[in-house]
Amino acid sequence: MNAIDVLDETVLREVRAINLRGLRLLLLPANPGLSGAGGACTAAAPAGPVREIVRAGASDPAALSRLADHPFLLFDIGLDDPLRWHAARTPGVGDDPVPAAGLLWSRESALFAGMLFHYAWYLSRTAPLTAAVVAGMAPATAEVLRGFSLQQIDELSQRSVHWLRLRWEDSPELWAALLGVARAAAAEPQLRAARLQALLRLAGAAIARRARAAPFGSQPSGSL
Repeated sequence: MNAIDVLDETVLREVRAINLRGLRLLLLPANPGLSGAGGACTAAAPAGPVREIVRAGASDPAALSRLADHPFLLFDIGLDDPLRWHAARTPGVGDDPVPAAGLLWSRESALFAGMLFHYAWYLSRTAPLTAAVVAGMAPATAEVLRGFSLQQIDELSQRSVHWLRLRWEDSPELWAALLGVARAAAAEPQLRAARLQALLRLAGAAIARRARAAPFGSQPSGSL
């Protein structure tokens, strides 16, 4: 682990590049996209954030660049779920079925998912505190990931492409804020407000994880 675990400009550039690649992936023709999303045709995309992203990118390509410019990843592979990663260390009968090649996933989306797996593994080993903000990675997930070898994470990325999801796809309000900023090239106050919504969601998830991990009825040290 690096001596300094901070969200610096290098990480921000990496996150922006990953975001932009994933967003452009949604616009590729004949690519079902993430979570079954359609390709470049807006009508083919399911209702929700994916359709709005496709619509925004089709009408204003620069909007995708603005949407990518956030200090957190817009795509997810279940990094907030340590149990998923524990189970992945010993693949077996309980594994999720892998979609047939070429049916639900294009080669481009498989490569993008692989990059996310490897980047998450890298962050878990070099900047786990930053990973919690950038990727919503639970500390327990980071611990499990650090136990993977490069070969193991490579094999997992190939058999688990179907884990790839648009982040916060269950929160249309959050995506409406992010897309509103991207479409309008909003001023700094609007940009900060949109980012704050995402960061509050991250903080809420972290608090929920701590509450689940705490023993029932436990009290802070030193309390009566």
